[in-house]
Amino acid sequence: MSSDDPRLRDGLLDLRDAGHLVAMVVAETDRATYAESPTGSLALERAVSNFGEAASRLHSRNPDFEARHPELEIGNAIKTRAVIVHNYDGIDRRLLWDTAIADVPRVTGQVEALLGEYDGTQ
Repeated sequence: MSSDDPRLRDGLLDLRDAGHLVAMVVAETDRATYAESPTGSLALERAVSNFGEAASRLHSRNPDFEARHPELEIGNAIKTRAVIVHNYDGIDRRLLWDTAIADVPRVTGQVEALLGEYDGTQ
C-alpha cells in the first residue's frame, strides 16, 4: 500500500475503529440478551451500521481499493448498512449477530494488517 495516500489510511483507520466499536458492543452482551433487549439490538445495529458507513466512505474516496482487496468484502458491509438503515423492520437479528461476531472481526483484523503494511510495521 502506498504511504503517500493519507485518505486511504484515514479510511482504513475509520473502518478499524468502527470494527472495534462493534467488538465492544458484542463484548457487553450475548446472543440471547441481544435478541431480547431493544437497547442491545439498537446498539449493535448502530455499531454495525457505522462499520458499513466507514466501508462506504472508504469505497467512495478510494474506488479502486475494493478491487485490490476483495478479501475485505467491502460491498457486503455497505449492503448490510443499507438493510439496517432502510429496512430496519426486516433485519434478521440472527444474521446480524453472526455478522458482528464473525465477519466484522475478520475484516477488522485484515484492515489492521493492511495498516501495518501501510505504516511499515509488518
